[in-house]
Parts: sequence; structure tokens; C-alpha cells
Amino acid sequence: MSLENKIEEQKTEQKLEAMGDKAYSLYNEDKEKMYREKQGKIFEPGKCLPEEIQKVKTKDKLCIVGFAPSWNETPWDDETFDIWGINELYLQVIKEYGRMRRFTTWFEIHNPFSPTRNIPAHHEWMKKWDKPILMQQHYDWIPNSIPIPKDLIIDFFNQNFVIDKVGGSFSDYSNQISVMTAMAIVLGYKEIHIYGVDMAQWSEYAWQRSSCQFFIGYAAGCGMRVLVPLTSELCKYPGFYGFETDNRARMLLKKRSKTMKGSIKDIDQQMIINEFEREEQHQAYSQAMLQIDNGLQRIDDEMIKLDITLHKNNEIIMQFFKSMPKDLKTIMAKKDELIKNIEKQNQDIARDIKVFEDNKKKLLAQKRDRKRVEYIQKKTFERAQKNYEFAIQGYQGINADISHLLQNNIV
Repeated sequence: MSLENKIEEQKTEQKLEAMGDKAYSLYNEDKEKMYREKQGKIFEPGKCLPEEIQKVKTKDKLCIVGFAPSWNETPWDDETFDIWGINELYLQVIKEYGRMRRFTTWFEIHNPFSPTRNIPAHHEWMKKWDKPILMQQHYDWIPNSIPIPKDLIIDFFNQNFVIDKVGGSFSDYSNQISVMTAMAIVLGYKEIHIYGVDMAQWSEYAWQRSSCQFFIGYAAGCGMRVLVPLTSELCKYPGFYGFETDNRARMLLKKRSKTMKGSIKDIDQQMIINEFEREEQHQAYSQAMLQIDNGLQRIDDEMIKLDITLHKNNEIIMQFFKSMPKDLKTIMAKKDELIKNIEKQNQDIARDIKVFEDNKKKLLAQKRDRKRVEYIQKKTFERAQKNYEFAIQGYQGINADISHLLQNNIV
């Protein structure tokens, strides 16, 4: 064994020792053997997904469309392309064109019941979408929802990666565009166009960008033709490392300054969309609370009526004793009949009261749950607004620094 191998083995042992009992649970020898057996044999593009998923691919060329400015360069009317959309992109499309454009498949990877995605208007749109919509699972209330073949996608890319004994399998699915590109590769498209994707904002997108570019490179390495428009920020480093001149650095700064202005505009647009969604959430909450309050009022009204009936029954008994006839047999017969009728009515009333009380508890529980959801949505919205404000401040500060460098010929 070489010195390098001994050092590497010693490092691995130190890692395993530091991780304790958890280390060996991460490394499954049988699973690694399974992946090695599948390598280059079973998982071939276009042949390893269920028929339900394979039907999503109707052409050899595909457009993946996101929200960034280059989205409207999509060749909507070119029938040689499949076109995939995401999340609430339809709002942006309808606002821009006044109508929906041609899409063949939709993606909504997020859990629709999470606080940030529990949007009634979006749910209604997904219910009515008449083409495949790829989601975490099939939902009966979304007839065309299809589960994303997560495990098969992971297995497909694991076949070309050595599984580290302490790190598990390959994993770089950090955003929705990466998952869509990965799935396009597994489906076996010959050409992939990616519009509306920059990953340029200095927030969650910045660290997700490398994942997008990895799958773009993987697709190109598989012989697929990949198109990224000039207006997109993906794969657009302007120089060649080590050969850049001051002029190249200056051009790069100017490009970054322009990109930051575009990013601030994107953030402003996203804030408007968030405000629109927040207003819809609040309207849905207000409507639900009104329905619950109306239900509680109806229950209170019915219970008041039952109380009045009980009071009347007591009055009937008192009137009976006041107007008792002298004949004892007649008195007893009327007494028994009256008590029997009153007891039956009281039993019915008691049963109705029990039903109303149960319904009231359920409505109060719904009211409490709705308040909790409203609180979570409100705090999520407020946090998002703060993040947007911080991002804009950061862009403005960096942009000012770049302008200073350019104006004073520092670069």
C-alpha cells in the first residue's frame, strides 16, 4: 500500500471514529454493490422510468422555464418542443401576454400544505390544470398530479459516482430547476433549452447555482444539446482564468452592476407577487373565520330555542298541577301521559344539545387552527419582506462600490 493510500485510510478511520455509531449506518455495503452492478447496464436515458412518467416526454426537445427575465424568450409556438413550467409562473405569463401560453407539463415540487404554499387560488389552478403536474405525491384533489420519481433519479446519477464510505451517495438536488434538468436527462431528451433561470440573487439562489450548472454540464457531457440564452446569467463567466486583463475585469464589473440592477427589479417583482399571495391568504382566512362564526351563531341560536322548550315543559307541568281534576284515576292517567311525553321531549333535547355542543367544539377547534395558520403565514410573509429588504440594501451597497471603482479608474 502506498503512503498516499495509508494516509487516506487513516483519515477515513478518524472520520468514522469521530462519528461514532452513526458512521456505519451511513455506509451500506449491499447498497454500494447494487449501484455498482447497475452501472452502465440498467439505467439508460429514456428507458428507466415508469410509463406514466415517460409519457411526459412527447418531443425530443425541451424548454425549462423559470421566472428570471429571459423567460419570455421561450419559443412558445414551436411545436417541436415540450415546455415545462413551475410554481405560479402562469401568473407572470398571463400578466405579460393577457393569456396562458403553451405548456405541456407543470412542476410544483413543494408541499402544497406548507405555510408558504397553502394558497387557495394556486390550489384551484392546480385542480383545473388539464396536463401532467409533477409533485411530491399524487393528490386525489389534483387529478393530473404525478409523483416525481425521486428514487429512480437518485439511482440514475449514483451509477456514475463512487459512494464515499462516510458521505453516502451523490446529492446535489438543491433547487427545482436542477431536479427538472436531472429528470430531462433521465427521460432522454436530445436538446434542452433553459429560459428564465439566472440564480444570480445573493440569497438562496447563489448557492443553488452550481447545482444548475452541474446538471447543464452533465447533459452536455451526455451528448445533449443545451441552450442557455445570452440574457441568462448561467454559465456566463466572461473571462478565462489567468488570462483576464484590467479591461476584462472592468467589463466584468460593468456586467455585474447591470445584473444587480436587474436583480433588484426581480426582487421588487417577487415582493409584489408575495403581497398578492398574502392578500389572497388573508381573504381566505377572513372568509373561513366568517363561516365559522356564522356556524357558532347558528348553534347558539338553536341552543337558546332548546332552553326555551325546556322552560316551557316545566311550565306545562306546573299548569297541570294547578288544574288537577278531582278524580284520582283521571289525574294519574294524565300525569303518566304527560310525564312520558315530557321525558321523551327532554331526551330528544338532551341529544340535540349534545350534538350542538360537539359541533361547537369542532368549530372552535377549526377557528383555533385557522388562527394558527394565519399567524404562521403572517410571520412567514414578514420574514420574507425583511429578507428582500436586506437583499436590496446589499445590492445597492455593492453597486455603489462597483460604481466607485469604475468612476475613479481603480480598475
